[in-house]
Amino acid sequence: FFSSRRRHTRYGTVTGVQTCALPILSGSLFLNQICGLIGQTLDPNDNLNYFANLEDVEARGIEAEAEHRLENGFLARASYAFVEARDSGTGQMLNNAAKHMGKVNLSIPVWREKLFASAEFQGMSSRTTMAGKETGPVGLVNFTLFSRGIVKNLDASLSLYNLLDQDRKSTRLNSSHSS
Repeated sequence: FFSSRRRHTRYGTVTGVQTCALPILSGSLFLNQICGLIGQTLDPNDNLNYFANLEDVEARGIEAEAEHRLENGFLARASYAFVEARDSGTGQMLNNAAKHMGKVNLSIPVWREKLFASAEFQGMSSRTTMAGKETGPVGLVNFTLFSRGIVKNLDASLSLYNLLDQDRKSTRLNSSHSS
């Protein structure tokens, strides 16, 4: 299924700072090189789409994250990523590849630091479709109720995604670039 030329190489540097009373701050610069990215193409013989190892891709970017935990169990996190993903052969930006992605999360203890409620906002900038049109920026709101150790050795969660009922065709978020 995969060709022998498919390869992914990542170069980067990460730095972080933590002090007792202040937030944890971290950031990274990265360069991802992907040979033979799997993409969808049209077979000219039967006009059917199929997937194949097509492009060599290079993605360069920066990521930053902040986290602050209070003694009462409140936890706030925010992250941001700027990424430019280009076809290595043509230098053109990849389709459906947002340049800006961000996430904000707030978690609060509900019961004895064992049951928590968490709200999250994920957003990303506009993207170019395969047809060459521009999508608008998009944001999603999610909610999770989760437990840690209510029963020994058992963690559980219940999540509601896309609470604002965004159109699924325009809300595909890639969280690998932001935490």
